[in-house]
Amino acid sequence: MIRRVRIGYCLAIVAVAAMGMISFILQNRAIVAQGEVNALVDLVSEQQTLAQRLVLLTNLAHHEQAPIKRAVSFNTLREDLAAFETGHARLGTTLRSFDETQGTEIAQYFFDPPYDVNFFGRTLADQVQRFLRYHSAGHDAANVQPVSQMQSVATHAGLSVLRSAMIEHSEKKLAETSNLYRLVLSALLVLLAFEGAFIFAPLTRSIKSRTDQLKQARDRMSHLANHDQLTGLHNRTAMAFQFPKIIEHHASASSGFALVHLDLDDFKAVNDTYGHAAGDALLVDVG
Repeated sequence: MIRRVRIGYCLAIVAVAAMGMISFILQNRAIVAQGEVNALVDLVSEQQTLAQRLVLLTNLAHHEQAPIKRAVSFNTLREDLAAFETGHARLGTTLRSFDETQGTEIAQYFFDPPYDVNFFGRTLADQVQRFLRYHSAGHDAANVQPVSQMQSVATHAGLSVLRSAMIEHSEKKLAETSNLYRLVLSALLVLLAFEGAFIFAPLTRSIKSRTDQLKQARDRMSHLANHDQLTGLHNRTAMAFQFPKIIEHHASASSGFALVHLDLDDFKAVNDTYGHAAGDALLVDVG
């Protein structure tokens, strides 16, 4: 009889340990996958910013009359173009690898119509390179046109769809992992009730820590989706979600509200004189 009890107790301990390890592995895999998604989202955001900057810089370089400022604009344009091309290549490679490891089809937004970020991104880079070559060759400025804003819009729109697809996939995987984790955790708690949770207290604390990290990762994804990365202010997505509620609230309360639009004069002078880091710092202070 005593031997049966000992065997049952040992088997229960092994079962509890196995369930605890499964929970730990599930949480760890989810956190690793979330880290990959965060890195991809950050890279897509950088590419969106660079795409807009390339168009802006071609216009600044084209219309700038002061030789020194013109040279600075061209140097900055070359640096941003190199960063955009590097990020573009890295994004394509990383997306293929992500699809293989995660079993997704997110790379289709990058390589296939109608969004075809790869095509629009390469076209944007080619147009900027052509703009630089024409100016370097000394062509008449009147015959050299800066890159069209529409090219940046197409690239930016495709990257936005890609970013949304990654966030949606991440949220879906988080939900699946959370449901599976709850199932395992329920069984674990039942066993712990009979065998004594104090034996596995360190493991339980580790699981809780992993759960908190996963929640933090989920909150960060939500924050990234609704806030500007530089200033931390709500972005267009958040505004589109909140404005109908605000309007409905004030309409029912028969009260009004104000929307303030701020525009910074001579902001380009700050970037040209003190650098883009100073310009970003100014935007953060204003925000």
